Amino acid sequence: VVGTFIVVTHPGFTGSGGAFFGLIDIADPNALAWSATNTTGMVVLTTPPTWVAQYNGRACYFVNPGLGQPALVLSDSLDPATVTNADQVLTFGDNVPITCGLGLPLNNQLGGIIQALIVFKGASNLFQVTGDYGSTDNPLTINSLNVATGTLAPNSLAATPYGMAFISPEGLRIIDMNAHVSPPIGDAGNGVTSAFIYALEPSRTCAAANANVIRISVKNGGAVGSPVQEYWYHINRQCWSGPH
Repeated sequence: VVGTFIVVTHPGFTGSGGAFFGLIDIADPNALAWSATNTTGMVVLTTPPTWVAQYNGRACYFVNPGLGQPALVLSDSLDPATVTNADQVLTFGDNVPITCGLGLPLNNQLGGIIQALIVFKGASNLFQVTGDYGSTDNPLTINSLNVATGTLAPNSLAATPYGMAFISPEGLRIIDMNAHVSPPIGDAGNGVTSAFIYALEPSRTCAAANANVIRISVKNGGAVGSPVQEYWYHINRQCWSGPH
């Protein structure tokens, strides 16, 4: 949600007819309005974004062009369809696609909270974006996290009371409020990892968290018949249950 809009990305958007992403206008809950559009202003998307995340009231579009560098395009604040300035774009130094991302509030050592966006580049890179466009006191900054991991399962990103959960190629991990990336939870026989390591279709692995439970659905290629299974991680008890 950005401003009065729900922003939608989907593989079905091809850019044909100017449809690069979707907007649902929720200003009047009794008259929701759908439109498929593109950005206007100094930056007009040339490739439909693969992902969108809300950060500092802006829509952050994850754009992976066939030629050129992948980029994070930041819309104007509260206006997901406008990019006023040409430098509202972040690149990450190479042509490895940026796949997904989610906001994470980080603890400030001086007190309070710093807003951050965690950006995933495939299965082996994580970046932390902090600051905001146009701010002199808190400019946009990109830092690589010091753990060589990522995700092949964008729909496994989930906000929890303890940080951001995601399914890495090695299993469930959590990035806490200090931007520390946990080891795989359940590694070495202490829980559930093989179901996620042998996921047949990682892009369909899906997770969500509520209260103290993280629920993860996966097509387990390591089980007979490759069934779709759901595992639960109970955060407060630090234990697994399932498959459900």
